[in-house]
Amino acid sequence: MKHPEQTPESAASTPKQGSALLMVVIVILIVTTICTVSLSNSIAQMKLSRQQTWMEQAHFAAEAGVEEAARLITQTTYMGASETTFSMTLASGATASVVITPKNNRGREFAIYSVGTQNGVQREVGIARLYKPSYLDYGHFHEDFADLWWIYGRYIDGKTWTGNTQNIYGYTLPSGEKWGPIFSATNETAVDAFGGYPEYAAKLDPSISFADYAYEDLEFWNDNPDGYETDVSKPALLTVDFEETATIAAALNIDPALIDPDTVSANNMPKGKALLLKGQTELRFSTVTEGGEEVGIMEIRNYDKFGNFDWNPVYSEAIDLVYVEQLDSGPEEHQGADLMLGDWDNRTANIIKGNLTIWAEDDITIPTHLVYSDQNLETSNDKLGVISRDDIWFEQTYAGDLVIQGGFIATGVEEGTLGEFGLKEYDQHGVRGKLYITGSRVSQRVYPTGVFSGSSFLHGFITEHQYDERFLEDPPPFTPALDFEMRYEDWY
Repeated sequence: MKHPEQTPESAASTPKQGSALLMVVIVILIVTTICTVSLSNSIAQMKLSRQQTWMEQAHFAAEAGVEEAARLITQTTYMGASETTFSMTLASGATASVVITPKNNRGREFAIYSVGTQNGVQREVGIARLYKPSYLDYGHFHEDFADLWWIYGRYIDGKTWTGNTQNIYGYTLPSGEKWGPIFSATNETAVDAFGGYPEYAAKLDPSISFADYAYEDLEFWNDNPDGYETDVSKPALLTVDFEETATIAAALNIDPALIDPDTVSANNMPKGKALLLKGQTELRFSTVTEGGEEVGIMEIRNYDKFGNFDWNPVYSEAIDLVYVEQLDSGPEEHQGADLMLGDWDNRTANIIKGNLTIWAEDDITIPTHLVYSDQNLETSNDKLGVISRDDIWFEQTYAGDLVIQGGFIATGVEEGTLGEFGLKEYDQHGVRGKLYITGSRVSQRVYPTGVFSGSSFLHGFITEHQYDERFLEDPPPFTPALDFEMRYEDWY
Protein backbone atom coordinates (compact mmCIF):
# COMPACT_ATOMS: atom_id res chain seq x y z
CA MET A 1 0.00 0.00 0.00
CA LYS A 2 1.35 3.34 -0.99
CA HIS A 3 1.44 6.10 1.49
CA PRO A 4 1.05 9.67 0.35
CA GLU A 5 4.21 11.59 0.30
CA GLN A 6 4.75 14.11 3.09
CA THR A 7 5.25 17.59 1.95
CA PRO A 8 7.75 19.83 3.70
CA GLU A 9 4.90 22.07 4.88
CA SER A 10 2.95 19.25 6.54
CA ALA A 11 6.07 17.87 8.21
CA ALA A 12 6.88 21.22 9.80
CA SER A 13 3.34 21.83 11.25
CA THR A 14 3.43 19.13 13.96
CA PRO A 15 6.04 20.66 16.32
CA LYS A 16 4.39 24.11 15.96
CA GLN A 17 1.05 22.71 17.01
CA GLY A 18 2.72 21.07 20.05
CA SER A 19 4.33 24.31 21.06
CA ALA A 20 1.02 26.18 20.82
CA LEU A 21 -0.68 23.58 22.98
CA LEU A 22 2.10 23.81 25.55
CA MET A 23 1.81 27.59 25.63
CA VAL A 24 -1.94 27.33 26.17
CA VAL A 25 -1.40 24.90 29.04
CA ILE A 26 1.23 27.20 30.57
CA VAL A 27 -1.03 30.21 30.21
CA ILE A 28 -3.90 28.27 31.83
CA LEU A 29 -1.63 27.21 34.67
CA ILE A 30 -0.46 30.79 35.19
CA VAL A 31 -3.99 32.16 35.10
CA THR A 32 -5.16 29.40 37.44
CA THR A 33 -2.31 30.16 39.81
CA ILE A 34 -3.05 33.87 39.70
CA CYS A 35 -6.74 33.23 40.29
CA THR A 36 -5.97 30.83 43.12
CA VAL A 37 -3.61 33.33 44.77
CA SER A 38 -6.07 36.14 44.17
CA LEU A 39 -8.90 34.07 45.61
CA SER A 40 -6.73 33.06 48.54
CA ASN A 41 -5.84 36.72 49.16
CA SER A 42 -9.48 37.70 48.88
CA ILE A 43 -10.48 35.02 51.38
CA ALA A 44 -7.68 36.13 53.71
CA GLN A 45 -8.76 39.73 53.36
CA MET A 46 -12.36 38.76 54.02
CA LYS A 47 -11.28 36.85 57.11
CA LEU A 48 -9.13 39.77 58.23
CA SER A 49 -11.97 42.22 57.61
CA ARG A 50 -14.38 39.98 59.49
CA GLN A 51 -11.88 39.63 62.33
CA GLN A 52 -11.44 43.40 62.40
CA THR A 53 -15.21 43.87 62.50
CA TRP A 54 -15.49 41.39 65.38
CA MET A 55 -12.68 43.18 67.21
CA GLU A 56 -14.45 46.52 66.79
CA GLN A 57 -17.78 45.05 67.86
CA ALA A 58 -16.14 43.45 70.91
CA HIS A 59 -14.51 46.77 71.80
CA PHE A 60 -17.79 48.67 71.36
CA ALA A 61 -19.49 46.08 73.57
CA ALA A 62 -16.84 46.51 76.27
CA GLU A 63 -17.26 50.29 76.15
CA ALA A 64 -21.04 49.94 76.30
CA GLY A 65 -20.61 47.79 79.39
CA VAL A 66 -18.58 50.52 81.09
CA GLU A 67 -21.17 53.14 80.17
CA GLU A 68 -23.99 50.97 81.53
CA ALA A 69 -22.00 50.44 84.77
CA ALA A 70 -21.53 54.20 85.13
CA ARG A 71 -25.25 54.73 84.59
CA LEU A 72 -26.05 52.12 87.22
CA ILE A 73 -23.68 53.75 89.73
CA THR A 74 -25.15 57.18 89.03
CA GLN A 75 -28.72 56.05 89.61
CA THR A 76 -28.02 53.94 92.70
CA THR A 77 -27.67 55.82 95.98
CA TYR A 78 -25.64 53.09 97.69
CA MET A 79 -24.14 49.97 96.09
CA GLY A 80 -22.56 48.50 99.21
CA ALA A 81 -19.04 47.10 99.51
CA SER A 82 -19.41 43.94 97.39
CA GLU A 83 -18.72 43.52 93.69
CA THR A 84 -21.60 43.90 91.26
CA THR A 85 -21.50 41.85 88.05
CA PHE A 86 -23.81 41.84 85.05
CA SER A 87 -23.88 40.91 81.36
CA MET A 88 -25.53 42.56 78.39
CA THR A 89 -26.02 41.79 74.68
CA LEU A 90 -25.85 44.41 71.94
CA ALA A 91 -27.80 44.45 68.68
CA SER A 92 -24.70 43.19 66.86
CA GLY A 93 -24.80 40.03 68.97
CA ALA A 94 -21.67 41.04 70.86
CA THR A 95 -21.81 40.61 74.64
CA ALA A 96 -20.25 42.46 77.57
CA SER A 97 -19.40 41.01 80.96
CA VAL A 98 -18.94 43.77 83.54
CA VAL A 99 -17.58 43.92 87.09
CA ILE A 100 -18.10 46.96 89.34
CA THR A 101 -15.72 46.95 92.30
CA PRO A 102 -16.30 49.44 95.15
CA LYS A 103 -13.08 50.96 96.49
CA ASN A 104 -14.59 50.90 100.00
CA ASN A 105 -17.97 50.66 101.72
CA ARG A 106 -18.78 54.36 101.30
CA GLY A 107 -20.58 54.19 97.98
CA ARG A 108 -18.55 56.87 96.21
CA GLU A 109 -15.51 55.33 94.47
CA PHE A 110 -15.47 52.39 92.06
CA ALA A 111 -13.37 50.53 89.54
CA ILE A 112 -15.06 49.15 86.40
CA TYR A 113 -13.80 46.25 84.26
CA SER A 114 -15.65 45.19 81.11
CA VAL A 115 -14.91 42.38 78.61
CA GLY A 116 -16.61 42.52 75.21
CA THR A 117 -16.92 39.34 73.14
CA GLN A 118 -17.95 38.75 69.52
CA ASN A 119 -17.52 35.30 67.92
CA GLY A 120 -14.75 34.41 70.36
CA VAL A 121 -12.87 37.68 69.87
CA GLN A 122 -12.45 39.61 73.15
CA ARG A 123 -11.54 43.16 74.04
CA GLU A 124 -11.15 44.71 77.50
CA VAL A 125 -12.02 48.23 78.67
CA GLY A 126 -11.91 49.59 82.19
CA ILE A 127 -11.79 52.62 84.48
CA ALA A 128 -9.35 52.49 87.35
CA ARG A 129 -11.31 55.09 89.34
CA LEU A 130 -14.80 56.45 88.87
CA TYR A 131 -16.24 58.62 91.61
CA LYS A 132 -19.24 60.76 92.45
CA PRO A 133 -18.54 64.41 93.25
CA SER A 134 -20.47 65.78 96.21
CA TYR A 135 -22.02 69.09 97.16
CA LEU A 136 -18.76 69.69 99.03
CA ASP A 137 -17.15 70.33 95.64
CA TYR A 138 -18.24 73.87 96.40
CA GLY A 139 -16.99 76.26 99.02
CA HIS A 140 -20.38 78.00 98.83
CA PHE A 141 -23.56 76.36 97.51
CA HIS A 142 -26.84 78.18 98.22
CA GLU A 143 -30.11 77.63 96.39
CA ASP A 144 -31.49 80.89 97.79
CA PHE A 145 -28.96 83.70 98.19
CA ALA A 146 -31.66 85.67 100.02
CA ASP A 147 -30.88 89.04 98.40
CA LEU A 148 -27.52 89.17 100.16
CA TRP A 149 -24.43 90.81 98.69
CA TRP A 150 -20.82 89.82 98.16
CA ILE A 151 -19.12 92.98 99.41
CA TYR A 152 -15.73 94.61 98.87
CA GLY A 153 -12.84 93.17 100.83
CA ARG A 154 -14.48 89.75 101.05
CA TYR A 155 -12.45 86.72 99.91
CA ILE A 156 -14.61 83.81 98.72
CA ASP A 157 -12.59 80.61 98.56
CA GLY A 158 -13.61 77.56 96.52
CA LYS A 159 -16.22 77.28 93.78
CA THR A 160 -19.49 79.15 94.31
CA TRP A 161 -23.00 78.33 93.09
CA THR A 162 -26.35 79.95 93.82
CA GLY A 163 -29.81 79.18 92.53
CA ASN A 164 -30.76 82.84 92.24
CA THR A 165 -29.15 86.23 91.82
CA GLN A 166 -25.86 87.03 93.47
CA ASN A 167 -25.43 90.72 94.13
CA ILE A 168 -21.92 92.16 93.88
CA TYR A 169 -20.93 95.37 95.63
CA GLY A 170 -17.75 97.40 95.21
CA TYR A 171 -16.45 100.82 94.36
CA THR A 172 -13.49 102.64 92.80
CA LEU A 173 -10.73 103.93 95.07
CA PRO A 174 -9.28 107.45 94.61
CA SER A 175 -6.27 105.75 93.01
CA GLY A 176 -8.55 104.40 90.30
CA GLU A 177 -8.26 100.81 91.50
CA LYS A 178 -11.39 98.72 91.82
CA TRP A 179 -12.29 97.41 95.27
CA GLY A 180 -14.76 94.50 95.40
CA PRO A 181 -15.14 90.85 96.45
CA ILE A 182 -12.43 88.43 95.36
CA PHE A 183 -13.13 84.84 94.26
CA SER A 184 -10.57 82.03 94.13
CA ALA A 185 -12.53 79.85 91.71
CA THR A 186 -15.42 79.83 89.25
CA ASN A 187 -18.58 81.59 90.38
CA GLU A 188 -21.79 80.03 89.01
CA THR A 189 -25.46 80.95 89.18
CA ALA A 190 -28.58 79.27 87.86
CA VAL A 191 -30.03 82.56 86.60
CA ASP A 192 -28.99 84.53 83.56
CA ALA A 193 -27.11 87.40 85.22
CA PHE A 194 -25.29 88.63 88.30
CA GLY A 195 -26.78 91.58 90.16
CA GLY A 196 -25.40 94.77 91.63
CA TYR A 197 -22.02 95.81 90.28
CA PRO A 198 -20.39 92.64 88.90
CA GLU A 199 -17.64 94.69 87.24
CA TYR A 200 -16.06 94.98 90.70
CA ALA A 201 -15.83 91.20 91.19
CA ALA A 202 -12.33 89.81 90.74
CA LYS A 203 -10.77 86.37 90.48
CA LEU A 204 -7.47 85.55 92.17
CA ASP A 205 -5.51 82.49 91.12
CA PRO A 206 -5.66 80.08 94.09
CA SER A 207 -1.90 79.56 93.89
CA ILE A 208 -1.55 83.17 95.09
CA SER A 209 -2.23 83.78 98.76
CA PHE A 210 -4.94 86.30 99.55
CA ALA A 211 -2.59 87.77 102.16
CA ASP A 212 0.17 88.30 99.58
CA TYR A 213 -1.56 89.22 96.33
CA ALA A 214 -0.88 92.39 94.36
CA TYR A 215 -3.55 94.38 92.54
CA GLU A 216 -2.03 93.29 89.24
CA ASP A 217 -2.84 89.65 90.15
CA LEU A 218 -6.59 90.28 90.02
CA GLU A 219 -8.69 89.44 86.97
CA PHE A 220 -11.84 91.53 87.02
CA TRP A 221 -15.15 90.67 85.42
CA ASN A 222 -14.42 92.60 82.24
CA ASP A 223 -11.04 90.86 81.89
CA ASN A 224 -12.20 87.33 82.72
CA PRO A 225 -15.94 86.87 82.15
CA ASP A 226 -15.43 83.10 81.87
CA GLY A 227 -14.89 83.01 85.63
CA TYR A 228 -18.56 83.93 86.13
CA GLU A 229 -20.95 81.40 84.63
CA THR A 230 -24.72 81.85 84.33
CA ASP A 231 -27.53 79.35 83.68
CA VAL A 232 -25.74 76.56 85.55
CA SER A 233 -28.21 74.00 86.95
CA LYS A 234 -27.49 71.74 89.93
CA PRO A 235 -29.62 69.12 91.71
CA ALA A 236 -31.81 70.52 94.48
CA LEU A 237 -30.88 69.80 98.07
CA LEU A 238 -34.41 68.46 98.50
CA THR A 239 -33.22 65.37 96.60
CA VAL A 240 -30.77 64.42 99.37
CA ASP A 241 -31.93 60.98 100.51
CA PHE A 242 -32.05 60.70 104.31
CA GLU A 243 -34.03 57.45 104.25
CA GLU A 244 -31.38 55.73 102.16
CA THR A 245 -28.62 56.97 104.47
CA ALA A 246 -30.55 55.68 107.49
CA THR A 247 -30.69 52.28 105.78
CA ILE A 248 -26.92 52.37 105.24
CA ALA A 249 -26.38 53.31 108.88
CA ALA A 250 -28.54 50.39 109.98
CA ALA A 251 -26.52 48.01 107.77
CA LEU A 252 -23.18 49.24 109.14
CA ASN A 253 -24.40 49.80 112.71
CA ILE A 254 -22.12 48.55 115.49
CA ASP A 255 -22.71 47.97 119.18
CA PRO A 256 -20.95 50.86 120.98
CA ALA A 257 -19.50 48.34 123.45
CA LEU A 258 -17.33 46.94 120.63
CA ILE A 259 -15.61 50.32 120.17
CA ASP A 260 -15.58 51.46 123.78
CA PRO A 261 -12.04 52.51 124.79
CA ASP A 262 -12.74 51.25 128.32
CA THR A 263 -13.09 47.69 127.04
CA VAL A 264 -11.29 47.54 123.64
CA SER A 265 -7.82 48.75 122.66
CA ALA A 266 -7.37 51.04 119.67
CA ASN A 267 -5.27 48.35 117.96
CA ASN A 268 -8.24 45.96 118.00
CA MET A 269 -11.05 48.34 117.08
CA PRO A 270 -13.01 47.64 113.88
CA LYS A 271 -13.23 50.40 111.28
CA GLY A 272 -15.68 51.62 108.66
CA LYS A 273 -18.66 51.29 110.98
CA ALA A 274 -21.77 53.37 111.70
CA LEU A 275 -23.77 54.38 114.75
CA LEU A 276 -27.54 54.68 114.41
CA LEU A 277 -28.90 56.88 117.19
CA LYS A 278 -32.45 57.97 117.94
CA GLY A 279 -33.69 61.07 119.71
CA GLN A 280 -31.98 64.09 121.25
CA THR A 281 -28.22 63.65 120.94
CA GLU A 282 -25.07 65.44 122.03
CA LEU A 283 -21.61 64.63 120.65
CA ARG A 284 -18.23 65.93 121.72
CA PHE A 285 -14.78 65.05 120.41
CA SER A 286 -11.33 64.83 121.97
CA THR A 287 -8.08 62.88 121.74
CA VAL A 288 -6.21 60.72 124.24
CA THR A 289 -2.85 58.96 124.20
CA GLU A 290 -2.97 55.18 124.11
CA GLY A 291 0.16 53.07 123.79
CA GLY A 292 2.16 56.14 122.88
CA GLU A 293 -0.22 57.01 120.01
CA GLU A 294 -2.87 59.70 119.77
CA VAL A 295 -6.33 58.24 119.25
CA GLY A 296 -9.66 59.97 118.68
CA ILE A 297 -12.58 59.77 121.08
CA MET A 298 -16.22 60.63 120.44
CA GLU A 299 -18.44 60.91 123.52
CA ILE A 300 -22.19 60.48 123.16
CA ARG A 301 -25.15 61.54 125.23
CA ASN A 302 -28.22 59.68 123.97
CA TYR A 303 -30.86 58.24 126.28
CA ASP A 304 -32.36 55.84 123.74
CA LYS A 305 -29.03 54.12 123.00
CA PHE A 306 -27.50 54.00 126.48
CA GLY A 307 -30.42 54.26 128.90
CA ASN A 308 -28.73 57.24 130.53
CA PHE A 309 -27.67 60.74 129.62
CA ASP A 310 -24.04 60.37 130.63
CA TRP A 311 -21.13 60.94 128.25
CA ASN A 312 -20.44 57.49 126.73
CA PRO A 313 -17.10 57.19 124.86
CA VAL A 314 -16.30 55.34 121.62
CA TYR A 315 -13.33 55.48 119.24
CA SER A 316 -14.08 58.16 116.65
CA GLU A 317 -11.71 56.54 114.14
CA ALA A 318 -13.89 53.42 114.10
CA ILE A 319 -16.84 55.37 112.73
CA ASP A 320 -17.53 56.52 109.16
CA LEU A 321 -21.16 57.48 109.71
CA VAL A 322 -23.32 58.72 112.57
CA TYR A 323 -27.05 58.96 111.86
CA VAL A 324 -29.43 60.62 114.35
CA GLU A 325 -32.98 59.48 113.67
CA GLN A 326 -36.28 60.93 114.79
CA LEU A 327 -37.63 59.49 118.08
CA ASP A 328 -41.36 59.88 118.75
CA SER A 329 -41.76 57.81 121.92
CA GLY A 330 -40.38 57.69 125.46
CA PRO A 331 -39.69 60.69 127.72
CA GLU A 332 -40.62 63.90 125.91
CA GLU A 333 -37.27 65.55 126.68
CA HIS A 334 -35.50 62.82 124.70
CA GLN A 335 -37.77 62.85 121.63
CA GLY A 336 -36.96 64.47 118.31
CA ALA A 337 -33.62 64.34 116.50
CA ASP A 338 -31.88 67.57 117.49
CA LEU A 339 -28.11 67.29 117.61
CA MET A 340 -25.65 69.35 119.66
CA LEU A 341 -22.08 69.20 118.34
CA GLY A 342 -20.11 70.11 121.44
CA ASP A 343 -20.46 70.45 125.17
CA TRP A 344 -22.96 73.23 125.80
CA ASP A 345 -22.06 73.53 129.47
CA ASN A 346 -18.32 74.20 129.32
CA ARG A 347 -17.81 74.99 125.59
CA THR A 348 -14.63 72.92 125.41
CA ALA A 349 -13.25 72.80 121.85
CA ASN A 350 -14.01 69.66 119.85
CA ILE A 351 -10.80 67.98 118.61
CA ILE A 352 -11.69 65.65 115.77
CA LYS A 353 -9.46 62.74 114.88
CA GLY A 354 -10.95 60.56 112.19
CA ASN A 355 -12.88 60.77 108.94
CA LEU A 356 -16.62 60.69 109.49
CA THR A 357 -19.93 62.26 108.53
CA ILE A 358 -22.80 63.05 110.88
CA TRP A 359 -26.42 63.16 109.67
CA ALA A 360 -29.35 64.39 111.77
CA GLU A 361 -33.07 64.49 111.00
CA ASP A 362 -33.50 67.75 112.88
CA ASP A 363 -31.53 70.94 113.63
CA ILE A 364 -27.81 70.80 114.37
CA THR A 365 -26.33 73.34 116.79
CA ILE A 366 -22.63 74.14 117.08
CA PRO A 367 -21.84 75.96 120.36
CA THR A 368 -18.06 75.71 120.29
CA HIS A 369 -14.98 75.04 118.14
CA LEU A 370 -14.84 72.06 115.76
CA VAL A 371 -11.20 71.57 114.74
CA TYR A 372 -9.12 68.75 113.32
CA SER A 373 -6.42 67.09 115.37
CA ASP A 374 -3.99 67.32 112.44
CA GLN A 375 -3.99 70.89 111.13
CA ASN A 376 -1.76 70.19 108.12
CA LEU A 377 -4.54 69.76 105.58
CA GLU A 378 -2.13 68.64 102.87
CA THR A 379 -1.40 65.43 104.80
CA SER A 380 -4.19 65.20 107.39
CA ASN A 381 -6.61 62.28 107.33
CA ASP A 382 -9.05 64.12 109.59
CA LYS A 383 -12.30 65.16 107.88
CA LEU A 384 -15.81 65.95 109.06
CA GLY A 385 -19.13 66.14 107.24
CA VAL A 386 -22.25 67.54 108.94
CA ILE A 387 -25.64 67.15 107.24
CA SER A 388 -28.97 68.37 108.66
CA ARG A 389 -32.46 67.62 107.44
CA ASP A 390 -33.35 71.09 108.73
CA ASP A 391 -30.94 73.89 109.71
CA ILE A 392 -27.41 74.25 111.08
CA TRP A 393 -26.79 76.97 113.66
CA PHE A 394 -23.84 78.53 115.39
CA GLU A 395 -24.88 79.63 118.83
CA GLN A 396 -22.64 82.00 120.76
CA THR A 397 -23.76 85.19 122.50
CA TYR A 398 -20.44 86.14 124.12
CA ALA A 399 -17.40 87.81 122.56
CA GLY A 400 -14.74 85.49 121.17
CA ASP A 401 -13.61 83.93 117.90
CA LEU A 402 -15.09 80.66 116.65
CA VAL A 403 -13.16 78.12 114.56
CA ILE A 404 -15.11 75.57 112.52
CA GLN A 405 -13.67 72.90 110.18
CA GLY A 406 -15.71 70.56 108.01
CA GLY A 407 -18.29 70.35 105.25
CA PHE A 408 -21.69 71.62 106.41
CA ILE A 409 -24.94 70.95 104.53
CA ALA A 410 -28.31 72.33 105.69
CA THR A 411 -30.73 70.64 103.30
CA GLY A 412 -34.14 71.87 104.44
CA VAL A 413 -35.58 68.51 103.35
CA GLU A 414 -37.95 68.57 106.33
CA GLU A 415 -41.23 70.18 105.29
CA GLY A 416 -41.64 73.69 106.62
CA THR A 417 -37.93 74.33 107.11
CA LEU A 418 -35.67 76.62 105.10
CA GLY A 419 -32.37 74.74 105.27
CA GLU A 420 -30.46 77.68 106.73
CA PHE A 421 -26.85 77.79 107.93
CA GLY A 422 -25.84 80.75 110.04
CA LEU A 423 -25.64 82.45 113.43
CA LYS A 424 -28.63 82.52 115.77
CA GLU A 425 -29.45 86.05 116.89
CA TYR A 426 -26.95 87.43 114.40
CA ASP A 427 -28.33 90.95 114.84
CA GLN A 428 -27.99 91.01 118.65
CA HIS A 429 -25.32 90.84 121.39
CA GLY A 430 -22.81 93.08 119.63
CA VAL A 431 -19.59 92.00 117.95
CA ARG A 432 -18.59 88.40 118.75
CA GLY A 433 -15.30 88.30 116.89
CA LYS A 434 -14.19 86.33 113.83
CA LEU A 435 -15.74 83.15 112.50
CA TYR A 436 -13.08 81.04 110.79
CA ILE A 437 -14.56 78.33 108.55
CA THR A 438 -12.39 75.78 106.77
CA GLY A 439 -14.40 73.62 104.39
CA SER A 440 -17.79 74.08 102.70
CA ARG A 441 -20.98 76.00 103.41
CA VAL A 442 -23.96 74.40 101.67
CA SER A 443 -27.54 75.42 102.39
CA GLN A 444 -30.92 75.76 100.81
CA ARG A 445 -31.02 79.35 102.02
CA VAL A 446 -28.06 81.48 103.03
CA TYR A 447 -28.30 83.05 106.47
CA PRO A 448 -26.27 85.90 107.97
CA THR A 449 -23.48 85.57 110.50
CA GLY A 450 -23.31 89.29 111.28
CA VAL A 451 -24.60 92.79 110.57
CA PHE A 452 -22.81 95.66 108.82
CA SER A 453 -23.88 99.26 108.44
CA GLY A 454 -21.75 100.98 105.82
CA SER A 455 -18.19 100.20 106.86
CA SER A 456 -19.14 99.57 110.50
CA PHE A 457 -19.55 96.09 111.94
CA LEU A 458 -22.36 96.00 114.51
CA HIS A 459 -23.23 92.44 115.54
CA GLY A 460 -22.16 88.85 115.10
CA PHE A 461 -19.04 87.48 113.42
CA ILE A 462 -16.77 88.72 110.69
CA THR A 463 -16.43 85.55 108.62
CA GLU A 464 -13.21 84.30 107.04
CA HIS A 465 -13.61 81.23 104.88
CA GLN A 466 -11.04 78.83 103.45
CA TYR A 467 -12.05 75.97 101.18
CA ASP A 468 -10.70 72.49 101.92
CA GLU A 469 -9.26 71.33 98.58
CA ARG A 470 -9.37 67.68 99.74
CA PHE A 471 -13.14 67.74 99.32
CA LEU A 472 -12.81 67.96 95.52
CA GLU A 473 -11.71 64.34 95.16
CA ASP A 474 -12.09 62.80 98.61
CA PRO A 475 -14.81 64.39 100.74
CA PRO A 476 -15.86 62.90 104.09
CA PRO A 477 -17.63 59.53 103.74
CA PHE A 478 -21.32 59.38 102.93
CA THR A 479 -21.64 63.05 102.03
CA PRO A 480 -24.51 63.39 99.52
CA ALA A 481 -23.46 63.24 95.89
CA LEU A 482 -24.43 65.60 93.10
CA ASP A 483 -26.92 63.38 91.29
CA PHE A 484 -26.10 62.29 87.73
CA GLU A 485 -22.53 63.59 87.84
CA MET A 486 -19.54 61.26 87.57
CA ARG A 487 -15.81 61.78 87.18
CA TYR A 488 -13.33 59.41 85.60
CA GLU A 489 -9.65 58.72 86.08
CA ASP A 490 -7.34 56.32 84.23
CA TRP A 491 -9.56 54.96 81.43
CA TYR A 492 -7.80 52.02 79.77
